[in-house]
Amino acid sequence: MAAHLSFKERDAFRLRLRACLRNVGINPNRPSELLRAFVQSGQGAAVTASSVFKWLQGESLPAANNMEIVAKICNVCPVWLRTGQFSSELTVETTAAMKAAYLPAAPRQTDTSKQAA
Repeated sequence: MAAHLSFKERDAFRLRLRACLRNVGINPNRPSELLRAFVQSGQGAAVTASSVFKWLQGESLPAANNMEIVAKICNVCPVWLRTGQFSSELTVETTAAMKAAYLPAAPRQTDTSKQAA
């Protein structure tokens, strides 16, 4: 699946996956924790520790059915997890919550018009 993806796309996936895992209490530095959650889900194809490690390093991406499971574990949309794009199927509230949780906050702008002269 990752053969046609650029390094930049795989790295962006890696960063999203690691952030999502931290958000749900799974240590992204321990592939065994994601593997355990995957196995406990009881869904998808058999996954090896090596595959999970490659996902976390951005060397490859999960197959579509496994991406669905990983997204469920992370409580995010699989389209967003894979691509960084928000699906049109998401509600406005869900999209806003995901952006707040996983996108860096915009820098605060100061109002210079109120500064004393």
